Amino acid sequence: MPSPVYRGDNPGFETQAVGNYPNASDVADKDNIFLTDEGWVYRHFKSPDKSKFWDEIIWAGDVTNPPTANDPVDSINDPDPDFLVGDTVQYVSGPYPSKDETIGAATVNAASDGDIATNIPFKLVVGGTLAAPNTYTWTVDGPGAATISNATGTFTGNTPAQADTNISFAVVGVYSVTCTLKSSASANSGSIANAGFNAETNVVADTIGTVTVSGQSTPKVGSGLTYSASHTGTAPQGDLTYTWSATPSSGVQLTAPGDNPEEVKVVFQTQASVTSTVIKCVVTDSSASDSPAEGTLTVLPHFEIGTGVVDGGSDTVTLGTTTSAYSITFSDASNPLANDRVWSWTASIAGSFINTAGQTPTFTPSAEGTGEIRCTVSSAKSDPTSVVCTAKTITVTT
Repeated sequence: MPSPVYRGDNPGFETQAVGNYPNASDVADKDNIFLTDEGWVYRHFKSPDKSKFWDEIIWAGDVTNPPTANDPVDSINDPDPDFLVGDTVQYVSGPYPSKDETIGAATVNAASDGDIATNIPFKLVVGGTLAAPNTYTWTVDGPGAATISNATGTFTGNTPAQADTNISFAVVGVYSVTCTLKSSASANSGSIANAGFNAETNVVADTIGTVTVSGQSTPKVGSGLTYSASHTGTAPQGDLTYTWSATPSSGVQLTAPGDNPEEVKVVFQTQASVTSTVIKCVVTDSSASDSPAEGTLTVLPHFEIGTGVVDGGSDTVTLGTTTSAYSITFSDASNPLANDRVWSWTASIAGSFINTAGQTPTFTPSAEGTGEIRCTVSSAKSDPTSVVCTAKTITVTT
């Protein structure tokens, strides 16, 4: 017998299993629930950093996939399962993270571990607006005492950095660090942000090391080229932030590819962008001892005339008759093209050109026979500086 549908069957097993769990709770939070091959499970975290936990089966059943309606189905004790979504804030311990509608959601940016008796930076990130007399208060809960350099204060404007602090922990163990934001000191509630921290001994701080920027040093104008940054330090990839820039920036477009933050796509879009340009990447990590670190690569964009073919005009022409206008069709040319291009037209048969140095000349033959219409396109700004185009054969008759 195939497995029944445990997910999304409303009313059904999911409704019965999780229907009594609220979206936001410091007792039983919907964000702590996920579906396993043994049924619906509630995860209880035993440490603020979520490294220790135990799983409770709240609705047992033999769950398989198929049916695909159950997907995703995780294993019990999976370290990274697909939780349900309540208010998107998962309860771990301590005061439940709350949100003041004006202040917005708050989070704490800090390292997950560090040495005892060492000042560890904790930074506040706020999604809303701060203003006087908004207040902040830092507290620490754990196995030992903690020293907070900037425990409480009042904001003077929309400046969350005023609440940034350093905390040192006296005893080895796992701590819960909380920052509470209120619209005033007397307010009953506000926005609460939590972070777990593991205090250890003899922790070697992460390093970024030397940052190297790699990519094409002579990029073609108009082409999207990818540049990447690498580092020699010990900081894990997930902790790093990459910030890219180009100097000068006029006519230069930088776009992050999306999946790879250590890469950037660069396009030189205008005549002004064809100049010596420094591509720079600044790498940061709040827990790295040498953050920020940067690397640069100097590049010189260039125009390309491309491959030219003589086009248009006439294949067969009567002696003494003027042809229709010839032109050049380019392929693999840069976009834009250099604005200093020069055309030089010649013919292997007797006759004369009108506008011999123009883009679209005409030709009047003065002798019978078969010959070629040729053109050389030059540009001092391009590499190479000249291109001999593929000629066009014409036949002159009486």
